[in-house]
Amino acid sequence: MSKDKYTKIARVYPSIVGAILPCFVTVVCFWKYLPTLNSYIEVVMMYLGYIGISAIVFSSVAYLLRELVRDTSKIIFQFPLFKEDETNMPTTKMLLWSENLISDEYHNQIASKVKTDFQIQLLPKEKEMENLPQAKLIIANAVQQMRDVTRNDSILLQ
Repeated sequence: MSKDKYTKIARVYPSIVGAILPCFVTVVCFWKYLPTLNSYIEVVMMYLGYIGISAIVFSSVAYLLRELVRDTSKIIFQFPLFKEDETNMPTTKMLLWSENLISDEYHNQIASKVKTDFQIQLLPKEKEMENLPQAKLIIANAVQQMRDVTRNDSILLQ
C-alpha cells in the first residue's frame, strides 16, 4: 500500500466522515431558507454550493485539528518517553537480553530469523552486557527492517 493510499484511509476519510455531522447541522440551519425546489432551482443550486463549500471547510478544519492533536501528543508523550530515537522503544527493549521479557529460546529464534532474513547479527548475551548502546542500535536497525517488510501487510493495516 502506498503512502498516498494510507493517507486517504487513515487521515482523509476520517476527516470527511467527521465533517458529516457539521454539514448536516449546516443544512438543517439553512433549511428554512430554502424555497420550493420547482420554482427556485437556481437558489437551490446556490445553497448546494454553500453546503459543498462548508463540507470542504469542515473537512479541512477537522484534518488540521487531527494533525495538530497528533503532533502535540508526540511532543508531550512520545518524545519524552522515547527520547526521539528508536533505541529506547518498547520493541528494542523487548529484544534485549538484559530485560528478560522473552525466553532465551525465543530470543535465539528471533536472532536466527533476523540473521537469515536481514543479515543482521544481534549481539549475544555476553557482548550485549559489554556494549549496551551498540546492542540497542543493532536491534533498532533490525526492528526498522522488520517494519519495512511488514508495512504493507493487510492484517497489520486493519
